[in-house]
Amino acid sequence: MLVLGLSFGYHDSAAALLNNGTIVAAVQEERISRKKSDLSYPINAIEYCLNEGGISAKELDAVVYYEQPLLKFDRILRSSIFRFPVAWSYLIETVKSWFAESKFDPLQLISEKLGVENTRVSAVLHHQSHAASSFFCSPFEESLIVTLDGVGEHEVGSISFGKKNAINKLLSIKFPHSLGLVYSAFTAYLGFEVNEGEYKVMGMAGFGKPRFSDEILKLFYLSDNGGFRVNQKYFNFGTAVDVAYKQSLVDWLGPPREPEARFDIFSKEAVVRERSEYYADIAASLQKATEEVVLHV
Repeated sequence: MLVLGLSFGYHDSAAALLNNGTIVAAVQEERISRKKSDLSYPINAIEYCLNEGGISAKELDAVVYYEQPLLKFDRILRSSIFRFPVAWSYLIETVKSWFAESKFDPLQLISEKLGVENTRVSAVLHHQSHAASSFFCSPFEESLIVTLDGVGEHEVGSISFGKKNAINKLLSIKFPHSLGLVYSAFTAYLGFEVNEGEYKVMGMAGFGKPRFSDEILKLFYLSDNGGFRVNQKYFNFGTAVDVAYKQSLVDWLGPPREPEARFDIFSKEAVVRERSEYYADIAASLQKATEEVVLHV
C-alpha cells in the first residue's frame, strides 16, 4: 500500500512516502525551494518522494493531510468571538487568507493538484499525526506516546498508548493550556521570532542560571493524571492581534528584550553584561521549568 503524507499551509511544508508502512522518502519543501520555513503546497517535496519511489501520483492508494482544518478554524472562531471586538479584524483577515489559500478545503486542493480521486484523500488529527510519526517509526511493538506542541485543532498535547498498528488516546490536553505556546510567548519576550527563534532561547539558556525556575513552574497547575493547566493571567493565546504575553508578564519580569539587542555576558560594559545575564537567567529558568512539566507528563 502506497501512502503519501502531506503538511503545508502553516510552516515547514513537507511530504513523506510510505510503502507498506516503510518510509521510502521524506523531505521538507524548504530543502528544495531554498525558502526557509516554506509553507507553500510542497510540490517539489512531492515530486522528490514520488521519484524516489519510482511511482506516479495515480498509483497512490491514499494521501493524508496532517490536520483537520475545519476543527482548527472552529478554535480560531471561538477564540475570536471570546475576544470580540478586539480580535474582530484578526478574524476577518484570517477568513480572507483561508479562502485565498484554500485552507478550508485542502483535500480538494490536493486532489486537483495530484490528479487523484478525492476519495483517496483524507485528513487526520494534528496530534494523531505527531503520535503516529513517533510510534510507527519506532522499533517498539508497544509504547506510551506523549505529544506536546503549540496547538493543533483544539489540542495542545496528548498521552496515548500504542500497540502494534493501533494508537489509543488516554488523555487530551486542550487549548489554551499549551506548554509550547508558553515557550513561544517567552521566546517573544526574550526578543526572538516566534516559531523560529525557540532554538535561540535554548541556546541562551546555556549561559544563564535557573534562578526563576520555581516561579515560572508556578504558572502550571500539574494534575495527578499527567496533565496540566496554564495560568492565563500572563498570556494571550487566543488570537494574533498582539503578542502572546500580557502586560502582567512585563510587570512581573520587567521590560522585554529588544529584538536584535546586544547579548554578551562577558561584556566589559556593565549594563550590557547585567541585562544579558538577566535574560539568560530567564531563558535558563524557562528551560528548567519546561523540562519539569515534560517529566511530569
